[in-house]
Amino acid sequence: MHVPSVSFVDSHVLCTLAVGRTSALVVDVGHLETCVMPVYDGRPMQNLITTTPRAGRFLSRTLRALLARHAETTAPIDDVLHPSTIDEVQTRALLVGEPCTCSRTTVSPLDVDAFASEYAKHATNTSAWSLRVHGQSVLHVPGWLRERACEVFWEPGDEDEASVVECVWQCISRLPLDTRRELLGSILLAGGSSLIPGWTQRFVQELQKPGLTSALQYGAASMPTDPTHAMRVQVLNASATYMPANVLAWSGASIAGHLHAEGTTVWTRDSWNA
Repeated sequence: MHVPSVSFVDSHVLCTLAVGRTSALVVDVGHLETCVMPVYDGRPMQNLITTTPRAGRFLSRTLRALLARHAETTAPIDDVLHPSTIDEVQTRALLVGEPCTCSRTTVSPLDVDAFASEYAKHATNTSAWSLRVHGQSVLHVPGWLRERACEVFWEPGDEDEASVVECVWQCISRLPLDTRRELLGSILLAGGSSLIPGWTQRFVQELQKPGLTSALQYGAASMPTDPTHAMRVQVLNASATYMPANVLAWSGASIAGHLHAEGTTVWTRDSWNA
């Protein structure tokens, strides 16, 4: 690319730079996985990183299965559900509803009929959403599906497939005690999946629920269960206006490059070629 030098900086650190912080618990809800990592005093705590596959790709697969079973279309469903169609539904039609009391305890493997019978009755959105596919066929997405497809982010999981909130608490439980309070009050959301309308508000609600017993079972034995921990939790994106979550790392990279941030590893073209 004919650039004079290249710097390598952790994307979680760049996210904190974009919001003017040196310490934060960064929750990156990406495509392949959701990655939670603390950044303290400008340094990534990589030994405490926790991940879960509950992310954009997981939602896309769930959405496709639900649409194949419960969406209405003017053409054979397999001819309509192209990857581009799924992406458009995911980015334009979905929203995140309020928490509900449901009996489901797992999302893998997905039982689309059980999912529908459980969540359709808890949906408050009844407005279907229609999409014209390739100028001929029309796909009608039910209102309950638009509102409840994102439940896959919140449903309890296991040690290999924890929910997003369980993943966060697993990371918090491993933090040194003297940093836990500060990072609980500086949670930063990144990644495009967190831009779904209502996602941030639901994340805050789920995070403030006391007594996440499933997280306690999977490596979070010291997680706080008292009701007062809810008052200490603060998600920065929920109370302030920053760059969109999907460009935080890019914005931080621009700032780091302009200010020649301390700790960046710079490779010149000559050393790279060598």
